[in-house]
Amino acid sequence: MEQAALLPAASANATLVFSHRGGLVMLRGAMYRGAGGSSDLRFAEGSRRGPAPAQTGEQRRRAARVDVSLPAAVAVLGPDGQPEGPERPFRTRDMSINGLALDTGAESFPSGSLLRFTLMLPDGTPITGSARVVRSAHRMCGLKYEDVDPAARAKVASFLVSKQRPRTPAPR
Repeated sequence: MEQAALLPAASANATLVFSHRGGLVMLRGAMYRGAGGSSDLRFAEGSRRGPAPAQTGEQRRRAARVDVSLPAAVAVLGPDGQPEGPERPFRTRDMSINGLALDTGAESFPSGSLLRFTLMLPDGTPITGSARVVRSAHRMCGLKYEDVDPAARAKVASFLVSKQRPRTPAPR
């Protein structure tokens, strides 16, 4: 669990998401490190205002997407894993920890295609890896990450958390 060291020591606004009986369950609360070191992560449901109800529902996606437009370069990979043509520039439409959507304009990639991608985060950090086309329609192509370095995924997660809008409390 070396990736646990990349998480903050504590967060009063944490969300724990897991699957249960075919749906996703989302619990809100606080995350903190226990006395057992960096891999001893703990989650406490609820907050000072009282516990938040668990939210469930049928979802197709496993991770929330954040609308963000970033430069990306993409090359189609052949069966041997080598590029089959030049890298082409695109922009992202949205991203999650598990994938992204590209604004492809008039071009499109067939579903099932394997692509090599490079994203440039606003701080100049490049994120590279491979992804599979899971959806292609209307100037958009949905990609699911296949091979992305765990440290790069942690940087993507940190970036996405920084882009999330704060939730306003529900009226009482």
